[in-house]
Amino acid sequence: MVNLKNHRSEAGFSILNKLVIFGTLILIAGFTMGAATLYITRVPIHELTGSIQTLKNAMRILWVLMVVMSILITIVLSLTIVRPIKRKKELSYLSTHFNSTILKIGDSVQLFDTNIAMMQQMGNELASNITETASTINRIQTLAQTESVTETMEN
Repeated sequence: MVNLKNHRSEAGFSILNKLVIFGTLILIAGFTMGAATLYITRVPIHELTGSIQTLKNAMRILWVLMVVMSILITIVLSLTIVRPIKRKKELSYLSTHFNSTILKIGDSVQLFDTNIAMMQQMGNELASNITETASTINRIQTLAQTESVTETMEN
């Protein structure tokens, strides 16, 4: 027979272990976020803006490559491939499915172009937000230094 009291206490111990592990992970995550915040507030502004410029240049190059690729794909898979169907045999069914496949590929290319434009816009917004954040951090550091100098002068 199974001893239910021992089984329940083992299950409770298992739950307690899980809670302790979860709490430890939360503490580690909190300390990590705190350390990251401390590091970000102490980083010189040129380090932040330098990586932003690199990111902007990489985004522009990727955007140009994607546009060129989508134009090439559009030219290769032009919708003029669709032919009118004149027969009513197996070949006509095959032609019908081929035409619908070509139309779906054309729709996919158009969706791809739309997604490229959206990604470019989001990248530009992200770069703008990062630039604003970096400038705010710089202002905060300047104010903190000014207050420190003022306190030193008063003493």
